Amino acid sequence: MAASNLSKDDLLKLSVRLTKAMETEEFKTKVRARLEEKNTPPTQAVMEEFEVIQVETLASWGQDGNSILRQLKMAVRTFPEPDTRMAISQLCSVEEKILMELSREVATRFGQVIPEHDHGHSHNGKPCHGHGQASHGHSHESSHGHSHNGQPCHGHGHDHGHGQPNQQQMMAMQMAIQSLPKDQKVEFDKLQQKMMSGQQPTADDQKKMMAIQQHLIAFMSTMQQLQQQTTAAATAKK
Repeated sequence: MAASNLSKDDLLKLSVRLTKAMETEEFKTKVRARLEEKNTPPTQAVMEEFEVIQVETLASWGQDGNSILRQLKMAVRTFPEPDTRMAISQLCSVEEKILMELSREVATRFGQVIPEHDHGHSHNGKPCHGHGQASHGHSHESSHGHSHNGQPCHGHGHDHGHGQPNQQQMMAMQMAIQSLPKDQKVEFDKLQQKMMSGQQPTADDQKKMMAIQQHLIAFMSTMQQLQQQTTAAATAKK
């Protein structure tokens, strides 16, 4: 079915449905099968094959998979309200977690090592993506490459920019989440669980999420500045 631009409600429903689908073994098995078939080292391959299965999953629900994935990547820019940010952040978080898991598996096959990172806390009971909510670039404006635009994420840029997540961006997002004060971590988990259950956020929920996002974005910005300073200093020594 050809897809026109979806309404905000329809897009959020698909975001939640896709997030749940990605957490299933069936989804991960399909990605693994494609990676094993191509036998490609863990560079862009993992993200590329991951998106292929995302498109196939959306298509299996009678949607134009490519069109919907593009709309998800632009969701926060199109619908900048807090509930959209929360839904895309959750999508990004789950994406990052699975991408990290699959990247480690592929790296092991090729004799490479990707450091383990302690997620420390979970979103909806699971650690968080790459497509970096900080940004699936799924860059959140400041990062996971995947931006979810204005939110950190899946490197893959869900601007969602599906800026293709890299391990550095994923690790930076995890550090940002770990830096949340304890009370905000608790609230973050509650808000993510509420979104995954399909509940609409209250005005108070939206205020809390905005405060959490401001912390994450500020942390990611600081990390980026420190990285740039370190790189500049290293270059100056040469």
